[in-house]
Amino acid sequence: MPSIRRLLLTADFRFRLSWFKWLEAQAVHYEAIAISGDLLDVFSKAPLKRQVQRTTAWLRNLATKSSVILCSGNHDTIDVPLERMLGPMPVWLAQLDTALTLDGNTVVIQDQVILTSLSYIATEAQKRLVLAAAGGCKTRGGCLGWSYITIHHRCMKESVRKS
Repeated sequence: MPSIRRLLLTADFRFRLSWFKWLEAQAVHYEAIAISGDLLDVFSKAPLKRQVQRTTAWLRNLATKSSVILCSGNHDTIDVPLERMLGPMPVWLAQLDTALTLDGNTVVIQDQVILTSLSYIATEAQKRLVLAAAGGCKTRGGCLGWSYITIHHRCMKESVRKS
C-alpha cells in the first residue's frame, strides 16, 4: 500500500491572492490540501461577487493538482445557505461539490486517512451525524489503523468564549 506523503492544513486566506498562488505552487507536493475556512474576506474592498468568482476558479484549478478538502468559515457564509441533510452549505461553495470534498462530506486518501469536513453553519446535531457516518467504517472493522482527521472552522472569539 503506498503511504501518504503529506497533508497540508491551511486556514484564513481571506482573499489574499498571493497566498492562493503560494498554495497552488505547493499543492503538487501534497497528497491532500485541507482548508479550514475563510477563503473570502467580508471586510475587503474587493466586491464579494468578484471574490467568489476568483476563489471558485482558483479552487477548481487547485483540485487538479491535489485532493482538496474544504470546510466553510464565517467569512465564507455570505449568502443564504443551501439546506442539505449533511448540514447547510454556502451556495457559492455548493457549485464546487463535484470537484472538492466540502462541508459535511468525507473522503478517504490512499486507504489510510479519513478526512471529514464540517460546515461552519451546521448545527451540533448535524455535525454529530456527519461524524458518526464518517466513523462508520471503524465500527465495521474495515479501516483498522487508519487515521481520522476532521476539519472545522472556529472563530477566535468563539474559542475564547468557550475556553
